[in-house]
Amino acid sequence: MEQHLTKILIIDDELLLRNGIKYLCNWEENGFTIAGEASNGLEALHMIEEIQPDIILTDIIMSVMDGIEFTKKLKEQYPWIHIIVLSSYDDFEYVKSLFKLGVDDYLLKPALDKDELLALMNRLRSASPGIRSHASAAQTLKELLHGGTLCCPDALQRFRDAHTDFLETEPYLLLTGKILSDISFYTLEKKIAPEIAGQFAPHSHAFCISDEGYLCILLQTVPENKDLVPALSTALVTMLERKTGKKMIFTLSEPYNDLSCTLTRYKDCIRLLEYSFYFPERELLYPEDIKASALPFPQQEYQKNLDPLYLPGVRHLLRQYVRRTVESPSTEVFVFKKQIESALYSLILALTMAGFDTSGINMEKVKYFKMIDKAPDYAVLDKILDDFFLLVNNLVQRETARRDLDLFYQIKSYIADNCNQDLKLSDIAQAFHLNYTYLSTLFYQKTNEHFSDYLNKVRIEKARHLLQTQKLSIAQVSEQAGFINQGYFSKIFKKYTEMSPREYQKIYQRGK
Repeated sequence: MEQHLTKILIIDDELLLRNGIKYLCNWEENGFTIAGEASNGLEALHMIEEIQPDIILTDIIMSVMDGIEFTKKLKEQYPWIHIIVLSSYDDFEYVKSLFKLGVDDYLLKPALDKDELLALMNRLRSASPGIRSHASAAQTLKELLHGGTLCCPDALQRFRDAHTDFLETEPYLLLTGKILSDISFYTLEKKIAPEIAGQFAPHSHAFCISDEGYLCILLQTVPENKDLVPALSTALVTMLERKTGKKMIFTLSEPYNDLSCTLTRYKDCIRLLEYSFYFPERELLYPEDIKASALPFPQQEYQKNLDPLYLPGVRHLLRQYVRRTVESPSTEVFVFKKQIESALYSLILALTMAGFDTSGINMEKVKYFKMIDKAPDYAVLDKILDDFFLLVNNLVQRETARRDLDLFYQIKSYIADNCNQDLKLSDIAQAFHLNYTYLSTLFYQKTNEHFSDYLNKVRIEKARHLLQTQKLSIAQVSEQAGFINQGYFSKIFKKYTEMSPREYQKIYQRGK
């Protein structure tokens, strides 16, 4: 059958040479087939994914993309494909540089011999059957993951042809993890292939890295060994974190018996991986880890804390909502993050409605929302919320201090203008529509003295001004300064100036 034949791809810009190789011998009789031909490296790269060659015969000097550039790109993406270079140049240094790129051998075109070429290709075919088998099994798994038309019997046969002996009677499990690495998927696949084989032997398995960047391992374990999967997965995570330097988490699908259901299980695993946001310390997630119904956001209670702008209550509610959602993970992570962002937006709107200058926070909002969108887990998101509320608290304190300062200047002017009246703190609170207790506290914060002491100081300052500038009796000065009792006035005046009103008046009248 054709699938047992080793596939050859010929790359040369000379049609005559390509035809010469094609008709060099009866390839099929020797276990090979010419799967395709290309005139340059770029054309060949476009063909490889489709034809999946085992061995490539390539020239070096070609237009568009030469053999050296082609070899670099091929080995990065398909490290298991063997390369034989055909060239007209016999230069040792040149040959040595080609071997460094990963070519398997080098033959001279003028001396090309059919028996020598066949012997070389047979040696390459038998040298690394494990890698080739993995490549075939990986390709079959990728087709199942990406909606290929393989039915279960055909897929099972292709796995068996690649020496992956799945049983028809036992269910499959799909282990799926997100690869977060700067290493190319193909290079990583080559590096981890031997270790995955070591981890899961003797259990039948196939693995690949999907086009979306997920590491997928198709397993089949007999019933008495199913408890081994968590231990195997933990060891796998440890190995991959060592290889990639990144934190990893895997999901395990529900068991299934039909290989054509692999795509559905793959999508289920990807959805489940999104919930790893709630499990930063876990290495393996199961479908049963996710609860059935999502927790609603406490909108009514949240709004009650926004109306008087009670920031500690707002922050407590958000922290509580995050904790409850993590304890019973059911809300989709995207929806959860959008609920948090909506809550912060409502808070900013409440600040604006309360008259605060939110222009700075609105500029920072975009940055914080992007950070929330990218937060890898709930702990990081909660830290972002802490930083955001610190920003809001600083704004509120700064704006409140400025407002209080402006308000206090107005109150001081009011006292100075009306100190000759029977003035009480309750009168000022009423005049400025303020709470009496708040005004009393504000007074003490700003002056470090009680209202009655401050009022006496203002009245004495007015009396001094009258004694300096007006020819009035002591009784008249006392009355105009707001003191009802002249004796009390004299006592308070002496307390602040260390002299009586009469003595003070004489000094200034004598001066004049």
